Amino acid sequence: MWTWPQIREQFDKLSHDAVVELFGHQPTGSSLDQLDFSELRPVVEQIAKQEADPLIPLGDPPSSTKLEKNLLDHDSAAFLQMGRRRVRLVEEYFDQHHDPDLVDQIAKAMQGKYQMLADVGFDPNEILVKLQQFAGWGRRDGRHDVAVLAVIVYFLDRCDIFEDPSAQDIEIAGAKT
Repeated sequence: MWTWPQIREQFDKLSHDAVVELFGHQPTGSSLDQLDFSELRPVVEQIAKQEADPLIPLGDPPSSTKLEKNLLDHDSAAFLQMGRRRVRLVEEYFDQHHDPDLVDQIAKAMQGKYQMLADVGFDPNEILVKLQQFAGWGRRDGRHDVAVLAVIVYFLDRCDIFEDPSAQDIEIAGAKT
């Protein structure tokens, strides 16, 4: 069995191209700022093709303690925060789309995938990675991955994926501040 330092040592020896091959392109602020509908369209179309469970209800808006409730690590939280910069663009895309039911169709597909992964026993950080793959992460280029990130954050904010905190969680978080 390898230890974390041994894994890190091997990782540090990889070329930039090998890291990109393994993990995809790292989104940057610049790539998020350049995101537009042309990058969102293939991501949305990919997710829309997935089978959705018609019995899954759509959730309420998220609370401020959602990431904490779901035990997402600092790196995942920072990653999602970066994607939040373009959530409004995703919202505009769905608002302008000719099919008003598309957003709910995709929400159900995302929530169904989330629930399946949670039921299997993946931890929240693993679920985030699997949801990225489900939405098409790493299948094209960095601009496409940025669109995937923005779409995932949009559905996280809508409470279609990950658990929403209970009233007690929110009360405890409020007492800490």
